[in-house]
Amino acid sequence: MARSLAFSTEACSVMALSPGGAQLEIENEAGAVYRVDLGNRASIQVSGPPQTATPKPPTEVKPNL
Repeated sequence: MARSLAFSTEACSVMALSPGGAQLEIENEAGAVYRVDLGNRASIQVSGPPQTATPKPPTEVKPNL
């Protein structure tokens, strides 16, 4: 895929259009890579930081002895 730079007011991203023009690959400032199907506007996360972190279980309070 050929890469081109796209700048926005919020963040810098790297975007690449697939050779057939059907998909757009976007890398955001955090390093996450997304692929957008331009036909139906559906996106998937390809790599990078997780979309949401799983919550940590609460820590147990140990009684003072």
